[in-house]
Amino acid sequence: MQATRLLQGGLLASRNLKLAGVRSLQTSTKLCSAVASPNTHGTTEWKIERATAIGLVGLVPAAIYFPGQAVDMAIATLLPLHGSLGLNVVITDYVHGATVPYVKAANVALCAATIAGLVYFNLTDVGIVQGVKDIWREVR
Repeated sequence: MQATRLLQGGLLASRNLKLAGVRSLQTSTKLCSAVASPNTHGTTEWKIERATAIGLVGLVPAAIYFPGQAVDMAIATLLPLHGSLGLNVVITDYVHGATVPYVKAANVALCAATIAGLVYFNLTDVGIVQGVKDIWREVR
């Protein structure tokens, strides 16, 4: 409640906050502009991540009731993409400095390699759905 009042009062936009017992609290320009503008890159990324999550929720029953190469290819694409988008948010929040572009590039490369490997598995072997079924059968 108090944070909402601070934001509404424009205190966050001043970049230098003075609080009792705190010498200085500074916010970044990026944070201030994100609070002021709801149409940011993160919002678009969040919507894409939600779309991949909804797609994956629909693919689980499809994989059970209608297994086939189309479902396998959709899983091979959406699962790594969804994971990569989630990891990108973690990178954005916790990795700072000059290493950010390299870590994000490694994330993209890992996603691309995973998609390529799963597509290869789908085309040259039994496919993702049948592969999971075979693993579960052997565990029993």
